[in-house]
Amino acid sequence: MSLIDKIENLQKKPEHIKRRVLFASLFVIMFLVVTVWVSTLKISLGSSEEESQVASPISTFFGIVTGSVDVAVSGIKDSFGKIKEIGEIKEGSINQETGQQNVVEYNDTGE
Repeated sequence: MSLIDKIENLQKKPEHIKRRVLFASLFVIMFLVVTVWVSTLKISLGSSEEESQVASPISTFFGIVTGSVDVAVSGIKDSFGKIKEIGEIKEGSINQETGQQNVVEYNDTGE
C-alpha cells in the first residue's frame, strides 16, 4: 500500500478519526523537532564562550548590505568617470582653428 493509497483511505474516514491522526502525527513530528533542538542546545552550551564568538545575524546582514552598497557606489562612480572621460574626448575632438572634427578613437582599455 503506497502513501497515496493511505492518504485516500484516511480521507474516507470520519472527521474524528482524521483529527486523531492529525494530533498523533503532530505530536510525533514536534517530539522529533524538540529532541533535535535539545540535543543541539546541549552541544552549544557545552562549548566554551570564547570558542563560540559568533556574530549576530543582524550585524552580519548589515555588514553584507554595507559592503554591497560600497561596491555599488564605487561602480557607479567609475561609470560616471568613464562617461565624463568619453564626453571630454568628444568635446576635444573639434579642431578650434579649422572648425573641423578630428577623428579620435576610444578603446575600452583606456588607451
